[in-house]
Amino acid sequence: MLASDGAAVPIAGGTDLLVHWPVRVEAPERTYVDLSRPDSLSPLRLTAGELLLGGLTTYWDVIRNALARAEFPQLVAAARRVGAFQIQAGAPWAGNFVKASPAAAGGRGLMP
Repeated sequence: MLASDGAAVPIAGGTDLLVHWPVRVEAPERTYVDLSRPDSLSPLRLTAGELLLGGLTTYWDVIRNALARAEFPQLVAAARRVGAFQIQAGAPWAGNFVKASPAAAGGRGLMP
């Protein structure tokens, strides 16, 4: 779909899109490709020396992971500070870091 429509926008989570939809006249006219289904993009793996958060790993994925809670309690605490449950369940960590927007869901919860 992305290859056939050069103007298509890949999204993961889409929380900012939903918030801004009413004020961005062009937004409803665009084609959006939901990336939330491919399991290969949302792994959360713990190894001996690292925690791997896939591109679509949500805050809720981290919160509900027992190993993350045991090994990375500060990360879990940060995830709990991000927005409401709906944001935690749908917003991926990577999308908010890549966008670097002050309006990003992750920006509010991770800043002191």
